[in-house]
Amino acid sequence: MAHELGVVPGDRFEMSEEKGRIAARQQAWRNLYNALTLCQFQNPGVERLLAALNAVTGWGLEPDDLMTLGKRIVTLKRLLNLRRGLIRAADRLPELLLQPLEEGGAGGAVPDVETLLRGAYAEYGWDAETGRPTPETLTALGLEFGGDEWA
Repeated sequence: MAHELGVVPGDRFEMSEEKGRIAARQQAWRNLYNALTLCQFQNPGVERLLAALNAVTGWGLEPDDLMTLGKRIVTLKRLLNLRRGLIRAADRLPELLLQPLEEGGAGGAVPDVETLLRGAYAEYGWDAETGRPTPETLTALGLEFGGDEWA
């Protein structure tokens, strides 16, 4: 886990915006892993990854920079998908996953997708109504291009 980056375990049945934010941070962390072609099962932790990345690149990154890099990756993917026609309504689970199980450890539980998405969008700096990254977010992530390239 990347506790230093706010990726903390919790109650799997919690349906809060904070849980959505944590899920978004986990997604950003794992996207960074994928970009660095690291094994998803290894998880050496923030400090080791940071030390290795700085040693190889000479960048001098800090722990928060890793989350920024991950969010930049997720947001760039989002922009590409939006450009290809993705709409906010596509951020959903299949209907089957929204049906509660009758018994078992998850019996009766159904995810509150809208609440979780509000938290994830807030974490990424995306508009809650459209799911589009805000101009401020694009600037903060170095993804602004000055026109409507992403429209």
